Amino acid sequence: MLTLTPSIWTKIGCSIGGFLIPLVFGFGVFHPVIKRNHYIRSLGNSFGGGIFLTTAIVHILPEIAEADDSEGFPWNYLFILLGYMLFFFLDKFFSEGHSHGHSESSKLLPNENAHDRDGHINMQKKPKRRGIPNSILLLVPLTIHGLLEGSVIGIHDHFDELISITIAVLCHKPAEAIALGVQLLEDGIRPSVYTIILIWNALLCPIGIGIGILLKEGLPPVVVNVFSAITVGSFLFIAASHILPEEFEKGSKKNKSGKLFCMMLGVLVICAITALHDDDHDH
Repeated sequence: MLTLTPSIWTKIGCSIGGFLIPLVFGFGVFHPVIKRNHYIRSLGNSFGGGIFLTTAIVHILPEIAEADDSEGFPWNYLFILLGYMLFFFLDKFFSEGHSHGHSESSKLLPNENAHDRDGHINMQKKPKRRGIPNSILLLVPLTIHGLLEGSVIGIHDHFDELISITIAVLCHKPAEAIALGVQLLEDGIRPSVYTIILIWNALLCPIGIGIGILLKEGLPPVVVNVFSAITVGSFLFIAASHILPEEFEKGSKKNKSGKLFCMMLGVLVICAITALHDDDHDH
């Protein structure tokens, strides 16, 4: 019979918080004010890009380096590269590219080489890029990362360490949920689909905690390192090759300044959470 120790109560509390926090913040993005304002969504996207870029480099990568006790070939770093390449090829393989037709998804953009007799710039339609939505690409590494984080909480029984890890995990759940929600909104995902995606994202932490409790000893370190490395590579691809370039290719300099600020805010949020967690861990 399971004894309700303080550690178990902490894991129960984290499961509840890990479910409710991403659910509330994820659905909060779909407020009518945000849905109607494209610039606010762009700011949220830039914030999300900073979140995922920094999560990969500052949060996950040092853990991989610390756990890497192998000598010789740097296998973990190869898996980071493979994670990047996997998502690169998935994206390019399933991308339909630019068609020459004029569909409803086309955008009116200026044709720099075409002017009318009065010198006005003509507008031509540039089709929107089609392929795997960013939100779907993003869901894969979020799933891996969420399950691994939850399993770490489920494995730990030392109360002080458990509290520190729980706080660190719950603190960045709002930022991740907002970033995913904004991306779902930008991709125009159907309400029924984004509801399923947000619920699944909210379930990752409780499921991971349950897996950690059942496994007792946890996953083999090599498995954790491989999946963490793939997560780093995929986060780098989605943030640096997808979200941020798409946002900074459009808009005026003033708008880009706001996006840069939000991107740096995302960077600072993850840096602050990581620094606080490291300080608690040292003590």
